[in-house]
Amino acid sequence: IYDKRVYVSQYYGKRVTIYTVNGNYIGQFGNSGTTSKTINTPSGLATSLINKDVYVCDWDKGVVFVYTDNLKYKSNFGKGKLSHPQDITVTAERIYVLDQGNPCVHIFNTDHSYSHSIVSRGTGGQVQHSAFFTLDIQDNILISDHDRHTISVFTQDGRLIHEIGKGSDMFYQPVGIVIDDMNRIIIMDRKEETPLKIF
Repeated sequence: IYDKRVYVSQYYGKRVTIYTVNGNYIGQFGNSGTTSKTINTPSGLATSLINKDVYVCDWDKGVVFVYTDNLKYKSNFGKGKLSHPQDITVTAERIYVLDQGNPCVHIFNTDHSYSHSIVSRGTGGQVQHSAFFTLDIQDNILISDHDRHTISVFTQDGRLIHEIGKGSDMFYQPVGIVIDDMNRIIIMDRKEETPLKIF
């Protein structure tokens, strides 16, 4: 939700649909195709607070598409660097992209040039199967991990500082994660009995 709009990424529908907060249809963009300007499998999306551009990860094409707030194609980036981009967060200084194909967080500059990557697959404080992520008010990176059943918290330089749920049955398969205006961590878990957890 941004600027009184609700953006819905439809992976199987191969498009992003926009509604008002009251549920009225505004429009959509993206259709399946092979050209560099068409979305094939949209996953995570984010909006820029600077210019209202909409950033959409395309899982199959391995790029991030950029659209204007009036739904016009603008550009794409990440080809050759991203494998299967799953989630994205845009700040005033950086663009963070969670890559499921090569579990790590790629960091881009606001001009879409590549900066560096942090976090990788493995043991000893790294992720196994990253799902989604978010940033907290200290700009720490919180990543939900299917296989380790945890939420891993990393600093901006990739240092692990905490694992929520480690060594317990707190999570089954944590997926979606956000932090609300009250600084609460809200996690969607694939556990039927308790699918939503708030910290």
